[in-house]
Amino acid sequence: MAEEKPSQPFELADIELPVELRLDLLQARGVEIISSPETAPVVIDALVLVAAWDDAGLELSRLDLAMPELQFQGQGELLPAGNYPLNLEMSWQLQAADLPSVSGKGRIHGDVEMLRLQHQIEGDVKAELAVKAHDLLHKLAWDAQVTITRLPEQYLPLEQPAQFGLQISAKGDLDQAHTRASFEAYQPEAATAEQLLLKLAADIRFSDLHFKLQSDWQNLQWPLTGAAQIAAQSGSLEATGIPGDYAFSLQSNLQGEGIPPGNWHVQGRGGLEKLRLEKLLAQVLDGRLEASGDLAWSPVLTWDMEIAATDINPGLLDAQWPGKLSVSVSTAGGLPDTGLQLQAQIRELKGLLREKPLAGSGNIRVDGDNLLLEDVIFSSGRAKIAVGGELG
Repeated sequence: MAEEKPSQPFELADIELPVELRLDLLQARGVEIISSPETAPVVIDALVLVAAWDDAGLELSRLDLAMPELQFQGQGELLPAGNYPLNLEMSWQLQAADLPSVSGKGRIHGDVEMLRLQHQIEGDVKAELAVKAHDLLHKLAWDAQVTITRLPEQYLPLEQPAQFGLQISAKGDLDQAHTRASFEAYQPEAATAEQLLLKLAADIRFSDLHFKLQSDWQNLQWPLTGAAQIAAQSGSLEATGIPGDYAFSLQSNLQGEGIPPGNWHVQGRGGLEKLRLEKLLAQVLDGRLEASGDLAWSPVLTWDMEIAATDINPGLLDAQWPGKLSVSVSTAGGLPDTGLQLQAQIRELKGLLREKPLAGSGNIRVDGDNLLLEDVIFSSGRAKIAVGGELG
């Protein structure tokens, strides 16, 4: 049996034309390109091309393209031999009804061993891009940096004007990639506003999609400026694994509309269709909230949870109801097409409410529009209430 020869690395062939080609001027106006009867034609208002190909390679002296929403200008040189050295300069303008009005200019230069791209964008968007690509033919690797300092307000959740900066750096090869990003925003005219800072680091291995994600933040809120619907002064997130099996951990203080101030710690494991909440611990309302269980969202939303609250003071939500309550609840259910399905067992409710002892237990079931109460008992001092029956 003949031995297989090892594969040879791919190389670009040198291209030499037996004659020189020169295009002194090519002009076209009012061109429509129709790909199919069902789609609108691509309209080219004007095209100008000046180019030549000789012993020095391909020279693009002028390329002007004018379309209803896009204008492009380019010029450069390419030598189709050796490492294929390339130098291309370009500029463009984009003005479309549903897109930001922007213009850009940049340069691509180098060869198959090292190719560089620099680009700057101005207008409604202000950004800079720098990319280096190594060894394009054999083992591709890259190193890129992106900086964005201006976006249209409708693309950001801002209630008040702010200055911001987004920086992204990425490097990798065909085996793995590493990305780092940071986002900062602040209101220079707001004396009490603090700087928002969000950092993200992500690493991925392409062979099995194994990833590691780390993030931390300061003065994070939604919307990013103005009155906060939800806010976290500080926090962090870590996740590692593959999309079908990953572990995660989150720590953050949190407050907002309908959310009392507190410190939260969540950890568990998850996949593409469900997750296991191993621990949820929150220090809120002068007490403690704990939960664990399973949550799935495919094919329908379902849950099976154990929840315990200790020494919770409802008076921090409504001053008319001060107290110190503890409760233990087991709940399971789902949200199929037929409507809410819920089972909740109040194992024990105890404590003080408005300086009076309170206790309770019972079972609650919901089946679509039907509500079933079983052995629901509440007592406060000498008063006692027992409820049972079905509504719906």
